[in-house]
Amino acid sequence: TISVRSVAPTETPPVQMSIGDVTGAQVKILVTSSRAVGPLEMRTTTDGNDLSYPLFSVPAGGSVTTTLAVPVKGRYVITLNYPDQAQPLRTLTLDR
Repeated sequence: TISVRSVAPTETPPVQMSIGDVTGAQVKILVTSSRAVGPLEMRTTTDGNDLSYPLFSVPAGGSVTTTLAVPVKGRYVITLNYPDQAQPLRTLTLDR
């Protein structure tokens, strides 16, 4: 089961985040933007453990794909943030 939710009214385009291929213990996350944005940070949470992935930027009208390691069972929360921002721009939840 995959669920996507917005967590604040400011979560409107241009930044979008979606789940691509889910294969075994990996999931591809696609981040797109109609304008240049960044640096951004992708964070994951599993069983209370947080992991931060390297910072990246998205070019105007472009996209960036990141491959994440995921557990084969349980709930996996993926957030997209500015590095100094506590409130995520986007949140995806993957239930396996």
